[in-house]
Amino acid sequence: MLIHIAPRLLVPRSFPSACDLVDVQVKEFGLLLAGGHDVVARQPFPNKRYYVACRNKGRKATNGLLIDVPGQVPYFTVITRWKIAGEIVVQHRVEYVVLDDEFDAVTDYPVLWNGLCFEMGDFPNRVTDVLLQQAKERGCPLGLSYPRATFDPPSFDDRTRRPVSPVEICEQFRMPTIEPGRLLPRDNDIQSRLPSRELAFVVRAEEVNYG
Repeated sequence: MLIHIAPRLLVPRSFPSACDLVDVQVKEFGLLLAGGHDVVARQPFPNKRYYVACRNKGRKATNGLLIDVPGQVPYFTVITRWKIAGEIVVQHRVEYVVLDDEFDAVTDYPVLWNGLCFEMGDFPNRVTDVLLQQAKERGCPLGLSYPRATFDPPSFDDRTRRPVSPVEICEQFRMPTIEPGRLLPRDNDIQSRLPSRELAFVVRAEEVNYG
């Protein structure tokens, strides 16, 4: 299965401090991707409040990571650690649940679940009532209902006047399977930012463990 995830950090408007990626871990696949070596934080969107994890190859700011896993995947857990201003650690844990086994790919970018026009590959709608309800529960339109770590400047320790660290964010996210062709980079605003297949992290069968 081809998995597209985009660990995201949203910082306040006009936030002055640097944001770095410590690491990305996918427990069930035995992956631990080190920031600055395997992965790096970049800003692929016009909205520069978003930092997104992408593979540390080349200079292009892509929208997320690809992971190539043998067989169908029922669920997996991604833990991303961000470092803000050199000292505040934000840990973001996402428990992903795959809702079906019809196709061989998934993405946490909900806009790609919709019916796509010819220029985007001509794919049918994959959105279900369960996914519409999930977006409603998350308080945003379907296309913006992706998982994210939203950083609000933390409270300060009264004694040291230093920021409280770490910050932990946990959430569950449900996804339909999709056709792998939806994840091909194409010349449009959405798919042009996707990572190409050769940038995928490949997981061997013996590394997969759902225990």
